[in-house]
Amino acid sequence: MFRRAMILCAAIAGFACGAPVPPPIAAPKERPAIPVRTAPVTRADLSSTITATGDIRALSSVMVLPRGSGRIERVARDVGTEVRVGDALAEIDRESAALALRQAEAGAGAARARLQSIESGARPEQVAIAASGARAARVRFESLRAGGRTEAVAQAEAAAKSARDRLAALRDPRPEGIAQADANVAAAQARLDAVLKGPTPEQIRAAEVSIESARNVLYVLQTTRDAACRTTGFACDGAQGQVMAAEAGVRVARQNLALLTAPPTAEVRAQLQAGLDAARQQAAIARRPASAQDLAAAEAAVRQAEAVAEIARKPSTELELDAARAQADAADAAERIARQPFTEFDRAIAAAALAQAEAQVSLAREQLDEATIRAPIDGVIAERFATVGATANPQAPLFVIITRGVEARVALDETQIGRIRSDQMATIEGLGLGAAGIPARVIGIAPVVDARSRTVAVRLVPAIPIDPRLRPGMLAQVAIEAARIANALVIPRAALVSTEAPAVLIVDGGVVKRVPVRLGVQEGDRLQVVDGLRDGDQVIVDVGSVREGDRVVVSAAG
Repeated sequence: MFRRAMILCAAIAGFACGAPVPPPIAAPKERPAIPVRTAPVTRADLSSTITATGDIRALSSVMVLPRGSGRIERVARDVGTEVRVGDALAEIDRESAALALRQAEAGAGAARARLQSIESGARPEQVAIAASGARAARVRFESLRAGGRTEAVAQAEAAAKSARDRLAALRDPRPEGIAQADANVAAAQARLDAVLKGPTPEQIRAAEVSIESARNVLYVLQTTRDAACRTTGFACDGAQGQVMAAEAGVRVARQNLALLTAPPTAEVRAQLQAGLDAARQQAAIARRPASAQDLAAAEAAVRQAEAVAEIARKPSTELELDAARAQADAADAAERIARQPFTEFDRAIAAAALAQAEAQVSLAREQLDEATIRAPIDGVIAERFATVGATANPQAPLFVIITRGVEARVALDETQIGRIRSDQMATIEGLGLGAAGIPARVIGIAPVVDARSRTVAVRLVPAIPIDPRLRPGMLAQVAIEAARIANALVIPRAALVSTEAPAVLIVDGGVVKRVPVRLGVQEGDRLQVVDGLRDGDQVIVDVGSVREGDRVVVSAAG
């Protein structure tokens, strides 16, 4: 074991004696200073701008639609034409509108005539006719109520007296009874002869006058009914009932004339012949004693004759009397209506109907005028959809008119809207607008944020209301002056080291030093420094070639 230790020591000693000696370590060389460019912190007036892209639009755009449908007959304006309010743009078929106007004017004329008729009052001839009909109806009623005709009553009573005389003669034949029986025979013969000869001309004329009076009453009531039934209501129903009663009166008058002029019926002739036969039989009986059977027959004849006399004294039934009374009342009402045919309510209805008809005329005139499509605003025709021969309808526009003035519309992020207010100045930039652009100002900010894009619509108008360089549909770049700061500390943008934690590099004793700063507004390549620097400080603009702690030498100052 000792031997192994000796061998190991000898080996270590030999290795140490044979290894080369390392050279001594040289001291590190000092890095040379890096040349850098700097710029001084200065003061200047800055303005903060917000840029956005939008489009140019017309200040006002109106779609011209027709009020009605019809075939387009003429197109008077085309795209690019300047128009004024009321200028004719196109014409639609006017025939149906013209017909509607003529129809409305005819209706207004009829309504006007109706009102004039009501205001003029009753016509004298109608009043006279109604008064005549009322008198005739009243006379007929009074005649029926007074009883039968005098000649008929006298004839029936004479027959009854004859029957009684015959009975008396049968009971006690006397010379004077025989003479009376002979007289009764002569009277019965006279009655039969009168019936066979027919009525006298005076009787026929009286019946015809009754018919004429009934017709006059019917005419007046029909006229009144026609006037009342132009509107529904109780007045129409009452007038219709009066007309029906008057028609019944005409029928009754005609029936009376027919009965008067008709040849005697077999029944009448038989009745009169029977009366004559009875009178002759009574005369024969008066000359000889009567049997019990003859007396019974004579008594029956007396009863029958007295019944006939009673009927002659009251020829009309209660129903007929009621009908005559109704006709008389209707005739009186017709006379009152003829004297005052219209009420104040009728006049008001007629006046309202005239006003409605005149309104229809105005509407028809307006529709006829609307057949000519006219410009609603001053402007320029931007689009034309109207074509001759096509059918226009209220759902399809015929033209689009825009005003000469334009505006720019842009969408700003919702985070920027707090820096925008009305009347802020801006610049509209774009192709063909020159390097300086076109001055503009903010005129409107949308009150709500678009929920999908999280943007707010802003409207701007150029300083020159009508600038030929701006046309609707153009793409526009807008720069809005959000703020203006006077005498601000300013550094170049190239001096900024970081945008997340803004800082700059300065030279302090030949060594680079990092200085945090708080920035304000930005205008182009210039930044406002709110805190962190002072006037006269030099900031390095070659920030990409050095880092904090490097030795530098300023090669040039901005």
